[in-house]
Amino acid sequence: MFIRSTLTLALAALLAAPLAAQGQPRRGGPGMERRPMAGPLMMMRGLHLTEAQKADMKALATKHREAMKPKQEVAKTAQKALQEAMLNPATTTEQLKALHDKAGQAQFELALDRRAMMQASLALLTPEQKAKAEQLRTERPKRGGKGRRHGMPPQGPAPDKK
Repeated sequence: MFIRSTLTLALAALLAAPLAAQGQPRRGGPGMERRPMAGPLMMMRGLHLTEAQKADMKALATKHREAMKPKQEVAKTAQKALQEAMLNPATTTEQLKALHDKAGQAQFELALDRRAMMQASLALLTPEQKAKAEQLRTERPKRGGKGRRHGMPPQGPAPDKK
C-alpha cells in the first residue's frame, strides 16, 4: 500500500511540474503584462535615491508601463501566432519566417522601450549615483549561477577530469 501511494504521489508531482512552470512568464517576453514591472526603482537599489528621485522614477515607470501595454499585446499576439503555426504541418517555411520576423520585431520594439526607460532613469541620477550603478551592474552575479545561462554550459576552459 505504501509503495502504491508513493508512486501515485511521484506521478502527480511529475505531471504537475510542467504545469507549474508554464505559469511563469519570461522576462521581456509575452506575459509581461501579468507581472508588475519592477521598473527603474528595482535597478536603483543601493543608490540611496532621494525622495524626489524615487517619485520621478515611479512616475517614469508608470508612464512607460502605460506606453508599453499596446506593444506587449502585439508581441504576445505575434508570439502566439508563431507558436500555433509551428504546430501546424501545413504552414510553409516562408510563412514561419514571416511570423518569426513579426514576433522578433515586436520583441525588439519592447526592448527599445525598455532601453529608453533605462536611459531616462539614468538621467535622473547624480554622477556619483551613476558611477555606483555602473559598479553594481558589473558586479552583480549572472543569472543561473556559475556561468550558466539559459541551460547552456559554462563558458571558458573545461574543468579537469580526474
